[in-house]
Amino acid sequence: MNNGKSSHKERRALFKRLTKRQELCAELDRKLDERVDSVRNIVHFWTGAGVNSYVSKDQYVKVFEMLSLVSALMLSICVSFYTSATKMDHVFGLICCVANCALWMSTLASAFFVVTIGACSTDEEVSLLVLMYGTYLLRVPMILFLWGTAMLFLEFVFYFKMEVD
Repeated sequence: MNNGKSSHKERRALFKRLTKRQELCAELDRKLDERVDSVRNIVHFWTGAGVNSYVSKDQYVKVFEMLSLVSALMLSICVSFYTSATKMDHVFGLICCVANCALWMSTLASAFFVVTIGACSTDEEVSLLVLMYGTYLLRVPMILFLWGTAMLFLEFVFYFKMEVD
C-alpha cells in the first residue's frame, strides 16, 4: 500500500495528465492533498459536493434532470410500498412519511434547478447563479435524495417484516 506524500504526488501527476493542465491552482492542489478515504471526502461525495466543481451549464442540467427523474422513480416505489401494506404500523407510517417527503422535495428541488439553470444563456450566468445561491443550496436535492433512499430502504425492510414474516 502506498501512503504518504508519494501518493499525493502521484495523484497530482495523474490529475494534470488527465486534465491536460500544466499547473494547478492552490485550492485544487490543497484538495488533492486531502486523504481520499477521509470521512470529510465521503460525506462531500454523498451530498453532491462534486457537482459544484468546474461544471458547465449543460452538465448541471443533466445532473439535476437525472436526479429529478431518479427521485421521482424512488418516490413512486415508496408510495407503492406504503399503499400496498395490509398491516399498518406506526413506525412504518413514520418512515414512509419521511421517505415520501424527502423524495418529493428532492424531485421538486431538482426540477426547479433544471428550469432555473436551463434559463441561463451562458456558463458565466450559471457561475453567477451558483455564487448567488451558494454551493450548499445546490446540494440540497442530493441530500434529500440520500435521506429518501435510506428511508426507502428502511421502508422496504419494515414492509417485508410486516407482510412476509
